[in-house]
Amino acid sequence: MTFSAPTQRLARVTLVLAISLYGAPSTRAETLAPLQKSVQDGAESARKKCYGLIHHDTYEFSYCVLDQVRAEKNASAKRLGYEYFAWVGNLNSWRMSMPGSEESAYEFLRRYRITQAKLRISDADLCRTVAGDCVARLAKQQEMERDAKRLANQTPKLPRREDLDH
Repeated sequence: MTFSAPTQRLARVTLVLAISLYGAPSTRAETLAPLQKSVQDGAESARKKCYGLIHHDTYEFSYCVLDQVRAEKNASAKRLGYEYFAWVGNLNSWRMSMPGSEESAYEFLRRYRITQAKLRISDADLCRTVAGDCVARLAKQQEMERDAKRLANQTPKLPRREDLDH
């Protein structure tokens, strides 16, 4: 299949724009600062160990990640990766109306914002550590934070593990 010259030019311009905005796919991970790379490693660890659980039980996914978080005693980049990945995963499940995902998303938003502040990593730098649409994700973060402030103590809470009917 061959494309017309204008279509080929448009494709080249689109590719150049994409690379300039987002970086070349093969070099993107290499350009992350060491702190971001550690966050990304934590997120990848949470994905490998826990993400398969989210499709069956969002609470079990959340508690699996919390087990990893608790193993990291202090605020660390790896811990931030666990917490941030759990928030992102629960956002996706919440979008699909999975039970427990809203509570878990609010819990991990609260947790990762505390760790993020201690490590002084920007929202944009943090967002780039987990693949996805950062514009939409950052907008949802802001929306949830506004709702949490407006609702004060009424935001959903993650139930204790022992209180679940498993």
